[in-house]
Amino acid sequence: MKLGFIEKNKSVLLFLLKIIIAGGLLYLIISRVEFSEIIAGLKTVNINLLILALIFSGINIFLQYWKWYVVCEKILGAKNKKKILISLFQGISGGSFTPARVGEYFGRAIAFKDKSLTQVSIATVVDKFFLLAVITVVGSITSVLFLHFYYQLNIYITISLLSGILLVSYLVVFILINQGNWKSSLISKINKYEKLSSYICYLNAMLRLRYR
Repeated sequence: MKLGFIEKNKSVLLFLLKIIIAGGLLYLIISRVEFSEIIAGLKTVNINLLILALIFSGINIFLQYWKWYVVCEKILGAKNKKKILISLFQGISGGSFTPARVGEYFGRAIAFKDKSLTQVSIATVVDKFFLLAVITVVGSITSVLFLHFYYQLNIYITISLLSGILLVSYLVVFILINQGNWKSSLISKINKYEKLSSYICYLNAMLRLRYR
């Protein structure tokens, strides 16, 4: 019944979705950005530092795209670079004005008309996990080295701890990018919750309206 309503009013719902996203971004810009301060800052800005910041921003965006591309290729089987790039920016836009950036999951799924919201959400969680994993691994290695050099930790204990950290890190990454059955198992467990599964179906239907 509800899916029929969505089909009948798909153009209106899609228009409202675009209005909500655009309105949210506009509100974010107006409420948080002081244009007078930006203009005043540009007058006194160090050009070299500005160029350096722009370069690092470009590198950051490229690394985010590359990370998302690898995740999409391994988990979603998607290799269309343009679609993946659009998905990344749609996710950034959707998450910029929603609590806890939950809109990013919905935004990234819009570009993938042949994938379910559940699949894209799982891929997004894996993408976010990579950053946490890097911080955890680097922090753990740094902590072990700090204990070794500052508290004179035994060299054998140091080597054992570093080896353990690297081994666990490798196993976790291998599991995440492996094309095994863990993704299907997780999706099937999510689908056991009828209300959640029904809600996801409605969202999937809305996401596919854009391409009809």
